[in-house]
Amino acid sequence: MSHPQWCGKACGECTSSCLLDESIPCSPDCEGLNQVTGEPDSIYCKSCEAITGK
Repeated sequence: MSHPQWCGKACGECTSSCLLDESIPCSPDCEGLNQVTGEPDSIYCKSCEAITGK
């Protein structure tokens, strides 16, 4: 699963700033993203500290 606008590289490997990665609470390579919309949409996301802020 990935965000539709994601380049496909692991976000930790990128050497430059990524507007997509910075615009959502979790990285586009997160397995919890909805496959169609690319937005956080799973039970996993509900407890993710990037989303909950905890």
